[in-house]
Amino acid sequence: MSFILDALKKSERERESRSAAQAVPSLKLNSERRRVWPRIAFGALLLNVIGLLALLWFTDIGLTPAEADRTPSRQTSQAPESEAVEPKAVAAPAEAEPKAVPAPVPEETKAAPAPPPEETKAASASGETIAASPPNEPPAVPVSLPERSKAPQPPPEKTKAATAPAPEKTTTALETAPPGTRIFHPPSRKPAPPALTLAAAVAMPARPPNPKMNASDFIKRGQAFEEEGLFDRAIEEYTEAILLDPESADAYFLRGWAHVAKGGHDLAIRDYSQAIRKKPRYAEAYFGRGWVYEQLDKEDMAVREYDQAIRLKPNYSEARFSRGILNFYRDRLTAAANDFSSVLADADDSLRRYALLWLYLSRVRSGADGALMESAGNLDLDEWPGVIVALYQGGADVEQVLAAAIDEDPRKQLENECVAYFFLGQYRLINGDYAGAAEFFRKTLATGMTSYRQFAAAEEELRRLGVSR
Repeated sequence: MSFILDALKKSERERESRSAAQAVPSLKLNSERRRVWPRIAFGALLLNVIGLLALLWFTDIGLTPAEADRTPSRQTSQAPESEAVEPKAVAAPAEAEPKAVPAPVPEETKAAPAPPPEETKAASASGETIAASPPNEPPAVPVSLPERSKAPQPPPEKTKAATAPAPEKTTTALETAPPGTRIFHPPSRKPAPPALTLAAAVAMPARPPNPKMNASDFIKRGQAFEEEGLFDRAIEEYTEAILLDPESADAYFLRGWAHVAKGGHDLAIRDYSQAIRKKPRYAEAYFGRGWVYEQLDKEDMAVREYDQAIRLKPNYSEARFSRGILNFYRDRLTAAANDFSSVLADADDSLRRYALLWLYLSRVRSGADGALMESAGNLDLDEWPGVIVALYQGGADVEQVLAAAIDEDPRKQLENECVAYFFLGQYRLINGDYAGAAEFFRKTLATGMTSYRQFAAAEEELRRLGVSR
């Protein structure tokens, strides 16, 4: 019996030992499992974070936030990639901005693909304009999409009618000068080399690729344009000459006269002053600056400039003639007569005829002998205004003077009439016919030749007569 009990106890102990041996690996396995699951969870979380970052990164590269706001909804058909890249050039489809469409769009329209860029450009060229709006706001103009067939064919691009820029209007001194401006170009105001012809100037490139042209070449081109009344082009050429040769006094001087022709008095004074700085003994630049001061009714400053020009160049006839007219209307008749006498002795025939007339008027008004027979000398009175000199000498009448003023060129005729009416008014004034003188002075102003000295002189004579224009 005891033997049986011992066998049972031994069997029980062996069973317990086997159970214990089996429990140890189970505990180890559970322990290992508890260690692995956190790692797996962390790895999964890390992969999710990396995937989310990658998605956001690719989204930022593909579309900016402003573009993402304008991207059509996923529920609608996707637009071509060109539309996503350039949304500004594409007409907004109805499904992308439903709030901007006042009427419901048919289902067929929603399912239709967005128009290609070519159609959009063609639609814009035909006159449809889509107002630009902020990124989050739909365009204010409702857009209606055209019906499309099953196999849409993009229409050919419509060529936009290019509006040709209006050609630059050529202005002359008379058109651009402000009212009352007196513009005068003395005959010998260009010390630079002779000007090119206009055809030669135009034929030369405005901006040569190979800068072989020197400052003198640009000066010649500027003179050619100026002779044709193209003062803007002349200023450009003179400026090119200055850029090539900043020490060129002639370029500054000539550009100053071009500014005078356009009524740019301040710019002209600046250029004349620059010319004098580059060439202190530049008599012509002093004359030009004096002329501008005369235009601005600064007679004292003008006389000082003329005085300096004459000191530097004693036989400067244009400066003496201009100073003589200023002295005439400042009632310095003796000084005026001396200036006109010098011009009569030194100038060419075109200026001598005018100097002879002004000398006669100076002598008559001062009470001196006004005989001109001996003063006329060997002057050719067949050329204008020789007939006016003949009138004062008693060899012509008013009708002959007016007949000689007629010219085929309407503008030239107005210029001749301006001179004729003024000196006819002076002729009547000398003979005591004040009413007839005032009538001719008014006719002088009626010609509109503000660029002539006779125009301003006629205004002064009417003021002295105490009559209106």
